[in-house]
Amino acid sequence: MFLRNAWYVAAWSSEIGDGLHPMTLLGEPVVLYRKPGGAVVALEDACPHRKLPLSMGRLQDGQIECGYHGLTFDCSGSCVRAPGMARIPPAARVRSYPVEERYGLVWIWMGSAQQANADTIFAVEEWGDPAWGMNQGDAMTLACNYLYVTDNLLDPSHVAWVHPSSFGNAACESEPLKTTVTDDGVVVSRWMRDVDVAPFYARFVFLMNSYNFMTPIDESNTRYFWFQMRNFDQRDENVSRQFNEDVRHAFEEDRVILTAVHAGMANRRTPNLDLPLDAGPLRFRRSLQRLIDAQTQAQEPAALERVR
Repeated sequence: MFLRNAWYVAAWSSEIGDGLHPMTLLGEPVVLYRKPGGAVVALEDACPHRKLPLSMGRLQDGQIECGYHGLTFDCSGSCVRAPGMARIPPAARVRSYPVEERYGLVWIWMGSAQQANADTIFAVEEWGDPAWGMNQGDAMTLACNYLYVTDNLLDPSHVAWVHPSSFGNAACESEPLKTTVTDDGVVVSRWMRDVDVAPFYARFVFLMNSYNFMTPIDESNTRYFWFQMRNFDQRDENVSRQFNEDVRHAFEEDRVILTAVHAGMANRRTPNLDLPLDAGPLRFRRSLQRLIDAQTQAQEPAALERVR
């Protein structure tokens, strides 16, 4: 189950250029493209006739022509041309998804379009502030459920074993964690005083805010996006390059672990064990499940009305 009434990152803005860009988001086939003016459009990637992916068709003047029988759809998902028919069938339309571009990312709303509000996109407070530099991030596909990624991000202790050459060292093994549940999320934190600094941080003295966004592809795969903001050498491309390489290396270490975790949990023969360090991840899961349950309950009356 996914929370659909939320903004997700679909792609880096630079990934959406000329042509059609198919992808799967929350188990749904979606095709992204740019209108002649440059704005991004997101449509259901399935012609309503025989469900051929529209991404197998042609993009012409901001409209998609299906590659099977030429049904053509505009940016709103409405069919504007049906060759050989005197009248366009009323059911000849595809779903259109609200889309926004912000922070160099393409954001998509996967739920009810009426509830989409761009003001609720996650705020990056340092964005545009000359006191902060940016490490242009990257993206990778993880062969695991997205909840294992949130578990990982809400578990600072794992860096001692997974990232001993980058984000962690022996000093990270036993520092106590504090879990705080807020109105809009869960925060896991800890102070580390009078300890050796981990290798990634040892070369510099700085503040860094790392922004990590995950979008479920389906129940078993996740698209992971990230970038970092730092308060030193804001325009130094060499520093940005080094940060990017080091962060990518660390996240590749995470990918190996999370792929194996997903496979192990999917095929477990005995119950898994939760530890005290799982308090933050488990609280996040419970909070998310409450939102998903509320979303499902809100949809049920509408579904019942359609059946009647």
